[in-house]
Amino acid sequence: MSEPEGFITDIKRCAVHDGPGIRTTVFLKGCPMRCKWCHNPETLNASNALMFFPRLCISCGACAGACPTGAARFTDGAVTFDRTLCTACGKCVPVCPADARRLAGRYVSLSELLEEVMRDSPFYRTSGGGVTLSGGEPLMQPAFTSAFFRACKQGGLHTALDTSGQGRGADLEQILDFTDLVLFDLKVMDTALHKRLTGIGNEEILSNLRLVDSSRVPIVVRAPLVLDFDAELENLHRIVDLVSSLQGVVGVELLPAHNMAQHKYEALGIPCEFSAPAYTDEQRRQLDDLVSRVGPQVDNSGASDR
Repeated sequence: MSEPEGFITDIKRCAVHDGPGIRTTVFLKGCPMRCKWCHNPETLNASNALMFFPRLCISCGACAGACPTGAARFTDGAVTFDRTLCTACGKCVPVCPADARRLAGRYVSLSELLEEVMRDSPFYRTSGGGVTLSGGEPLMQPAFTSAFFRACKQGGLHTALDTSGQGRGADLEQILDFTDLVLFDLKVMDTALHKRLTGIGNEEILSNLRLVDSSRVPIVVRAPLVLDFDAELENLHRIVDLVSSLQGVVGVELLPAHNMAQHKYEALGIPCEFSAPAYTDEQRRQLDDLVSRVGPQVDNSGASDR
């Protein structure tokens, strides 16, 4: 039997906002949701894509020489890029001296990824850290996620699952057998509004949150701040009510949305339809005070929601 492979976009070492201690966060590719505030648009599609950063391009023309489809062209001393002709073959990436072209996705074997994350095991041990799978959505690659977490546990590593909760409950149950902590992104409680903002309803998400709670795996609920203040306050009241009924929540994190992913959208050739709301210091204090009623907050000023 062949070794399981995962489709990933990035490996972030020395992460400190994706669970306890110093961690390695692996971003899996593919997500069933289309959140308007997504900070990792390169993880959304389950297929590969080429990211082109025009501001980094030095117009050397190397990409045009490597491109087999004519998507990259060098004319009159300047590079042009026709994304409709691009097949994301990646041949232009290694020849670009300015790192202006990158593939958003690569396959990695379980043993290769395990070897990579084990390099920092001394930091995990001394800090109480470990490995976090994020995305995208790990539940879109359930077999690999489960197998990788099992291998991590066999290697003595702490495992954290960063999930939107959107996926098959049966897949989630298998993954939870090898999971030490779940970072559960609870976005919008109103089903109709959730569908407008993410492309899907939240019925399966709420069901899976209950499933995690029944598993006795500790949960940190993560709530992105993406609405105007009055709507956000109402939404957080509903989140607090739900969290208060759960047994396994050990913390609540508020994740302020930001606009720093704009360059990623441009590089992928897709529009960014979101502008982060601005709260006053007093409004942010009210939001913090509200969620502090149901559990300790974790300082995640540097964290970003999927």
